[in-house]
Amino acid sequence: MLRRFAPFAVALLSATATATTTAAAAAQDSSATRGSFLLGIGRDMNVNRFADVGVALDAQLGYQRPIGKSRFSFRVSGDYSASAEGVTINGPDYLSATHSSQRTLDLALSLTYALTRSRIQPYLIAGVGAQHISRRSESLFATSTNTADPSAPYADPEQHRFSGRQWNPLFEGGVGVAARFRGVTLFSELRRAVTLESVFTDRRTLGIMPTPLTFGVRFD
Repeated sequence: MLRRFAPFAVALLSATATATTTAAAAAQDSSATRGSFLLGIGRDMNVNRFADVGVALDAQLGYQRPIGKSRFSFRVSGDYSASAEGVTINGPDYLSATHSSQRTLDLALSLTYALTRSRIQPYLIAGVGAQHISRRSESLFATSTNTADPSAPYADPEQHRFSGRQWNPLFEGGVGVAARFRGVTLFSELRRAVTLESVFTDRRTLGIMPTPLTFGVRFD
């Protein structure tokens, strides 16, 4: 009796093993090509080292999906950066003080390219999008009433205020490294955003474009 059903049992086990292997491979391929949400937080590294920096933060939210089985992935992301700094100079006969703040919202469609297929993957980032920037600056300049007396009051203070906001086309580039674990991927990346305004209108604004160093997680 057992001999009669033995071939059927072997065939059933073989078919089950094949189906399990095929399902596992399909699940692995599906997990390798499905998208994931990402969340990151970091610090804007492009700040004036001679200033008293009060805020230099960056927050990132996005969605990333591999392109087939290639090393490329596309990403839709939004970044919010906020920074503020102040500089005060006490000269022998004058006082100069400046406080400025900046807030940016970057919306980008990017491509990432993994340099390896290993568990730890360095990668490159390049993308385009739009940036909304809001700037505000206040400055004060005053001269001393008596240059021989350091404690003498200042006279004729000059105050200047500036504020503005606008949208600009955006180009983004950067590098990063990701470490894959079960269900999540930890990553760290350094990106730089450059707008058409900073390239063609005022090259000095290249020095105040956000350069966030971000640490985050992707939920695979």
